[in-house]
Amino acid sequence: MQPRLGRWPLAAVVALAGVLPATVWGAPKRPPIEVENLRVGFTTGSSNNLFKVGAWTPVWVQLKAGDQRFTGSMELVVPDDNDTPTAVRQAIDLGAGESQRFTTYTRPGTIDPDFDIRLTDPNRKVRMPRIAGTSLAKFDAIRADETLVLTLGKPQGVELIPTLPGFTVDQTTPDRGTVIARVDAAGGYLPGRWYGYDSARAVVLDTNDHAVMASLDALRGRALVDWVRRGGHLVVSVGANWQAVSDSVLTPILPALPTGLQRVNDLGAIESFASGSTKPISSSGAAVMVAKLEEIEERGARCSAGRSALRWSFAARTASAGSRSSPSTSIRNRSRPGKTGASSGSARSASAA
Repeated sequence: MQPRLGRWPLAAVVALAGVLPATVWGAPKRPPIEVENLRVGFTTGSSNNLFKVGAWTPVWVQLKAGDQRFTGSMELVVPDDNDTPTAVRQAIDLGAGESQRFTTYTRPGTIDPDFDIRLTDPNRKVRMPRIAGTSLAKFDAIRADETLVLTLGKPQGVELIPTLPGFTVDQTTPDRGTVIARVDAAGGYLPGRWYGYDSARAVVLDTNDHAVMASLDALRGRALVDWVRRGGHLVVSVGANWQAVSDSVLTPILPALPTGLQRVNDLGAIESFASGSTKPISSSGAAVMVAKLEEIEERGARCSAGRSALRWSFAARTASAGSRSSPSTSIRNRSRPGKTGASSGSARSASAA
């Protein structure tokens, strides 16, 4: 007769649980470092990851450390123009369980790069398998010969540029012509280096967007200023918020300073500026308040007054020391909404104050 095995006392079960490995009883151990999110370039109505082939592009990678502090480096690998993998490396340091967004810049040379991510410790030992960017996000590319216009805020009418005469393209071809995209400043996806705007032919700034202006007045606004000084074209609309523009980080590059508001009765000039609108912007004789602009002669400002003081267009062409080209900043007085047009290398806008 075999002896019967009695039930183990509860105390024995508890004691046994204390000596068994934690992985048997608890959740799986977290990896030392992991990628939570990936954002590339700029935003359109259908994509959050638009970039231009052959141009420097900002990339934001959200990383989270495991149960211990992680110190090492992150490599972002994309193919260049010859389809050769090229890497940019950035140091990372995260506390245990900490999640942080890192900004880096890369120059994709092909239409369908993978944006591979590699994470290594200080000894260059790989701590995680290679992560393909396509497993985290869907990307949208425009070719090097296509034009990208970026907006900051919501300037009215800019989205109509691709439909205007001279900008339309044959829809049966892959050519997209001119693409309008947005810098997601509200989400914190604002380039922190001037070459983060490398892909843009022009940037159109809606100064009536308080969140955007606040973002620019932080350190990242210096990147936009530096881009203009190196030849970038910035279009600025100024209206009732003239004081905020005058006090902003943009002041050193503005060819004219907003100094107040003035009353204008004749809107004929702005109607002509809005590409020949057949409808009057306001009834005859109705006064409109517009920003008053003061030229800065040493910055090479040029004034074109038209039939009234409303159409004031300035362009700065002053070379900066060490710059490869001249900067271009345009200021447009803002009245009531009108049509929008654009010319080569510039964007025109008329929007509500």
